[in-house]
Amino acid sequence: MRLLCLFSLLSLWLPVLNAGLDSITPSAPVKDFRFPKFGANGYTQWVLQGAKGIYDGPEQIRVEEMGLRVYTGDERMAVELSLDSPAAALRMEENRAESSESIRIAGANFEITGKGWTWDGAKKDIVVSSAAQVEFRQSILEGSGSQAEAGKTLVRSESLELKTTVEDYAFDFKGGVEAESGDLRLWSDRLLARADTPAGGNGDAGPVSGKLRALRDLLAEGSVVVEEGGRRLKAERARFFPGTEVVELNGSVQVETGGALINGEQILSEANTIVVTGAADAGRAQMVLVQAGGLGLSGASSLSEVTLIHADRIVMEELETVTEFEFEGRVEIFSGTLTLRAEHLTVFSAPAKAVPSEAEDALPVGEVRELYARGSVYIEDEGMEVQADEARFYPGRERAKLKGNPRLSHEGAVVSGARMELAPEKAFVYGDGERRVRVLLPELPNLGYGNETAPEGEAAEAEAQAQVEVEMEATLIESDHLEMREVEGQQQYIFEDAVSVTGTNLAVTCDRMEVLARRMDAERSGESGLMGATQIEEIVGTGTVRIEQEGRVARSDKAWIDPVASRLILEGNAEVDDAKGQVRGGRLVLNQGERRAIVEGGVDGERARVTLPELPVRKD
Repeated sequence: MRLLCLFSLLSLWLPVLNAGLDSITPSAPVKDFRFPKFGANGYTQWVLQGAKGIYDGPEQIRVEEMGLRVYTGDERMAVELSLDSPAAALRMEENRAESSESIRIAGANFEITGKGWTWDGAKKDIVVSSAAQVEFRQSILEGSGSQAEAGKTLVRSESLELKTTVEDYAFDFKGGVEAESGDLRLWSDRLLARADTPAGGNGDAGPVSGKLRALRDLLAEGSVVVEEGGRRLKAERARFFPGTEVVELNGSVQVETGGALINGEQILSEANTIVVTGAADAGRAQMVLVQAGGLGLSGASSLSEVTLIHADRIVMEELETVTEFEFEGRVEIFSGTLTLRAEHLTVFSAPAKAVPSEAEDALPVGEVRELYARGSVYIEDEGMEVQADEARFYPGRERAKLKGNPRLSHEGAVVSGARMELAPEKAFVYGDGERRVRVLLPELPNLGYGNETAPEGEAAEAEAQAQVEVEMEATLIESDHLEMREVEGQQQYIFEDAVSVTGTNLAVTCDRMEVLARRMDAERSGESGLMGATQIEEIVGTGTVRIEQEGRVARSDKAWIDPVASRLILEGNAEVDDAKGQVRGGRLVLNQGERRAIVEGGVDGERARVTLPELPVRKD
């Protein structure tokens, strides 16, 4: 049949060729022909077939319903490509074909369609000028789709150039590139893909012989967007490694996932893990949490609608029930008025949600369940400073837990303990067997006695000197448990279990104690220059109260210390002992600078009683 077709074609066109008249064409076209071309080595280079062939001259043949089979041209005798088009012009001497019609190109494990094309047999190059589409029967990423779609990748672009070599096929997609592979979607300005050439063939057994071993790699460039598994990745360049689950993105990279946005310079994505790194000249890696709720340090407002987290490296891992973000190297959080620094930070959130169709630059808010900071943790929020070895935040519950030598400083008060729990407008501090709760508060005024024996002028001078000396002392309160509250602008400290206080001329022990303090405003500070400082307004101790003060010991069931009025009030089995004797009563009031006590009877009928030292025996 091959010889018969060739003989028929030559019998029609040979007179024209002999005459040398290019303007003369045969009176009838050749139908249903097949024409091979052999290389210098004797192997088939290509075979042209068509429903109708029209001879335009020695340089060109026009073919209708063209079928062009391109061979490897070597001992493999494998069909590399099969080109089919409604019409084409074949330039014999140039080993070239072209057409403005549609084209279908079948290769080893892929198929190309488009409109307007050229084929250069010498360069082994095909260009599809518009509406290019390629279907690879292989996934871009292993495991990127369902079973039905896992072995398929569809790429569309404005144009396509395909080069074939002995080693591989090289696809160059340009303009408006879109790719689909299972659950994966890709958009870019350009996509370069390489695939291995067939390992061997079986001659004319079919339109495509040999099998594609693998898509070797794909490189997307220019405004790259990748969507897969409910997350969106953006970059200037993206490289895929088919047969694996590895994607590498570079240049102003961005990851959008449920409730979070991650920026950096490079992304390495593998399976369910994404690693984002920054660059010295392009800024550090950054994560943006959107509407995550309160951190629990000072209320819901402490974590604003937008929270920024900076780090040298961010690792995102998607697990079945949670998405985990690991931040490493100089971690910083900026959220409204809150700033946090740590060596490491882990964020646990709900699994990523699907990408919305209406908002391309934001994703639905996922629940941030927990933030775990560790390593030299430092937190600052509206004047409050917190230090600890570890800190865990639960935004949904507006709670924070601190461990490892936690220390809190706020408006002149310093609080430390074994562990802390912070919540809106209150906090809990706990001690353990080795470390008690310690609170350092501003100094108390001198509540001690006056000096009766000194002349009036000397007593006033001595008292003033004593007051200056004690102003250098602060008030230290220790206990096993502490609760702090914010009540109408006041700081309330509630100490429980083995409470002890040391301060200005004062040492107190009791079972429970409440301390009220207030930040001084302009009116309260006067000309003292202490505006903004904390002033202790009241101390109330209950349960086996014992007070030591400048040579006297006071005991009661309950005690009030009023620093503003410089007054000490004892109630319930109250008694005061000093060198002058003992005073007992239901209620005792001691004023600073007065060496006397106001004694009242108790509500149960207890009468005031004074016990004086034994009188000396008079000797006549």
